[in-house]
Amino acid sequence: MAKYKHIVADFETTVTEPVEVWLGCFSTLDEFKPKFSHSIQQFFLQLFRYKYANVYFHNLEKFDAGFIFNYLLSVGYVHLADGEIAGKYKKYIVGSEREFTVYNGKNIYNFLDLSLIHISEPTRQEAI
Repeated sequence: MAKYKHIVADFETTVTEPVEVWLGCFSTLDEFKPKFSHSIQQFFLQLFRYKYANVYFHNLEKFDAGFIFNYLLSVGYVHLADGEIAGKYKKYIVGSEREFTVYNGKNIYNFLDLSLIHISEPTRQEAI
């Protein structure tokens, strides 16, 4: 059975056109060694070193997923429709911008939206 890394990630983007990722950062939950990148390309080069990962973004659906989808589609990934079979595709995306999975050969990356509204009130208060 595959052992998944749990990773928390975030992007910072420019505010003028063209809007692009100028800083990406992620860290696994089992060790605090943040990995920084200065482009979305560098971000994925670092992330794809892991074979299996659950990647949590705090604002995935409303913001970060758009950058992820645009980048992956621009480098040859295919976004499969619901129920569509991968068939000949080795690099593809399944799901919506709220939750999706990226398949890169035998490697699997689940992207999940982890906003603060998912954290219980007592936990949120303890963090303050």
